Amino acid sequence: MVNELARKIQRESPEVKVLTELSSQAVGFVRTGKFFMVACMDHTLNCYTPKGKKAWAITTPGAILATELMEQKSRGFQAILVSLDNREIRIYKEKFLVGILDSGDYNVVAMRFGSFGREEGALISVDSNGALKVRLLRRVAKFNEKEIVGGAPPEQNIRLNIPKKTKLYVDQTVRERQHSAEIYRAFQRDLVKLKLTVAQNYRKALDNSLTPMAQNEEAPVRLSAQVQGIGPLFKLILGMQNTHANKLLTEVFVVFRYDQSLYDVKQKLIQPGMLVPGLDYKFETFVQCLTQQPVSGDIEILVGKKANPNPLVVNVIQMPISEGNLF
Repeated sequence: MVNELARKIQRESPEVKVLTELSSQAVGFVRTGKFFMVACMDHTLNCYTPKGKKAWAITTPGAILATELMEQKSRGFQAILVSLDNREIRIYKEKFLVGILDSGDYNVVAMRFGSFGREEGALISVDSNGALKVRLLRRVAKFNEKEIVGGAPPEQNIRLNIPKKTKLYVDQTVRERQHSAEIYRAFQRDLVKLKLTVAQNYRKALDNSLTPMAQNEEAPVRLSAQVQGIGPLFKLILGMQNTHANKLLTEVFVVFRYDQSLYDVKQKLIQPGMLVPGLDYKFETFVQCLTQQPVSGDIEILVGKKANPNPLVVNVIQMPISEGNLF
């Protein structure tokens, strides 16, 4: 494997063929059955077919330092040992993670798995500090699908407690099957009506300027309102902002429209003067509730500009119910 290319050499053939192109430089090569695994410097473990087609690829949480084939013929078990720079040795069965070994205080830079004395499964490794370690595989160790960390969550294998089909459910499904066309047409009709209602209300809001932000590019204003108090005297706090990039806004005023039998606004006209772009301006006024009845009304806040007959912004505030005179 040279220059991120995997090459193939066949017996009795002097020609070297390019098998596949790797994602980065290779750091390890393991053959399992008819497939071969290639560990690359971009933290990936790739599986290729004999023809060079990539079957799958997984990303490891660290840089790969060494790879080794873990095979136990008596059990018919094959896996891949992958040493990472985070002091872990990961065991992959195909593309699934089935175990993690802690390498201690140092990373494993080389390893070999096989028979050692009477033990069939032994892992001999060399650490980055030059230490040689021998790890023996327990004879009772099991690697099965239940121990796989990757893949679907274990909750997916839990059977759902689905209730039995009642007569009402069966009758409903029969009715839907017999009248499927009518039900679908009714659904489409209601959906079109909903879209039409939304479009009409949106058009009405634009025509009446019932938006918190002005749609006029010559006088862009953002308006917010807040009511404080429990009554009968309320404080109305207005926030205004010039949303234009670099244009001053002048000759702007704020007026109120309300039911004069319910409320009385102390300052009926507010003239902000000049609004600088990007700054937030706060204005306060008081609203007096004139009735003792537990009723609630609306107050419309209109932002206008001189020589413009239409309001720039209209904000509707629903006043809370007054608690009445406490003293």
